[in-house]
Amino acid sequence: MVKEDIQRAYEILNRCLETDRHRKTPERYAVLEAIYSVDGHFTIETLNDILDKKCFRVSRATLYNCVKLFSKLGLVVKHQLLGSVVYEASSLEHGHIQQICRICGKTTYLNCTEIVDTIDKMKPKRFCKDDFMLYLYGVCNRCQPNSMRQHKVKNSIGIKKQ
Repeated sequence: MVKEDIQRAYEILNRCLETDRHRKTPERYAVLEAIYSVDGHFTIETLNDILDKKCFRVSRATLYNCVKLFSKLGLVVKHQLLGSVVYEASSLEHGHIQQICRICGKTTYLNCTEIVDTIDKMKPKRFCKDDFMLYLYGVCNRCQPNSMRQHKVKNSIGIKKQ
């Protein structure tokens, strides 16, 4: 994550905690720091492992509550990818396009200014958009050879049955 993203996250969290008169606990800040130390997606389990390695014990309930709060504040994005929930630290960048392999689950970011520009120019009726997330599902180049073999086997079986 970029240093500006982390500073922005701290400012937003501080403002929210002060406004809502919540306590500024070390756990919240440790969880936020751990989230922004991850490059890419993470799960609650990975977050727990990161904090354990730093010898900072936090209950699972605290992790879930922090992630829920951070998600509400726009500091964390929740993704439902291939049947599992993963999270990601929010950045200052506008709009994300992700390619997700249906076989291995590998996720990569795609930089396509044409798509971003097109979505930015859209003016939906009765809706004020502020950001977007686009998921492209397919098969990555590592999994394509296996996928092609499986496809050929399925087709050959289908032909024999007819």
